[in-house]
Amino acid sequence: LPPSSLFAMAMDDFGITNSDHVVIYGREGSVFTPRTWFHFRAMGHERVSLMQGSLEDWEAAGGKVEEGTTTKVSTAAEIIANREGTPSSYHAKDPT
Repeated sequence: LPPSSLFAMAMDDFGITNSDHVVIYGREGSVFTPRTWFHFRAMGHERVSLMQGSLEDWEAAGGKVEEGTTTKVSTAAEIIANREGTPSSYHAKDPT
């Protein structure tokens, strides 16, 4: 797991707050969705769900998805460099 301080900075970078309900989903055959759910739970995020099925299943059933411009995800090094000395508004617990 990443250090809780890095996780908190990443959540700030994504605009995710402690009170947000985060839904984790993936593409067909993705092995990373359960691990992402585990990361959120281990860091103390209370409102996190793992979607049963894939994104393709959701879309095929008529589920709505956000459309628009995507943004580049920052690397850990970029997050640290951009946030150095700035306290995080997201509060992650240290996993034990």
